[in-house]
Amino acid sequence: MDLKPISYKEFEKIKTKDKYYNGRWGYYNIAITFLRFIHYKTALELGPYRLPILHGSDTIDRDPTYDPTYCHDAHDIPWPVESKYDVFIALQVFEHLLNRPLMFLEVMRVADNAIISVPYKWTDATPTHNNIDMELIKGWTLGVEPVGYLICSPHTKHRRIVLYYTFTDEIRSKAKRMAGIV
Repeated sequence: MDLKPISYKEFEKIKTKDKYYNGRWGYYNIAITFLRFIHYKTALELGPYRLPILHGSDTIDRDPTYDPTYCHDAHDIPWPVESKYDVFIALQVFEHLLNRPLMFLEVMRVADNAIISVPYKWTDATPTHNNIDMELIKGWTLGVEPVGYLICSPHTKHRRIVLYYTFTDEIRSKAKRMAGIV
């Protein structure tokens, strides 16, 4: 099955049914743009809620209501994922995870590329969302640099950053050393 990104029309349709999606097309659109640079046939999305960004992607979520491929709490490592995916996607989820460096190692284990979005430089929200900047993200990713990133709504107080990573064996080994896993 070819994985096809959702369309703006599909996004708008679900937005009328669920207010959660208000103001979120910007980072969805950036993630879809990054997908154009990745040759992918398989995808794993973490916590996509009601709308995975790719039709036909596998999903991991702890809530069975959303009929995930893997009904699993991402905090429990290792994830029950044995195959390698071409791309891993987590939009506005990563900031909610505990022990993010170990989570990032798990992302590198299950995928060759990743697209992750998080709140960026918020100062008026919960601690989970506040003060996330590139230095903090670098700590979460064990120093792994993104191939690219874009800031969504850069002139608003609730901007988000979308990061695109590619993992090689060398990058994975370096990250493991940074985490003290050899």
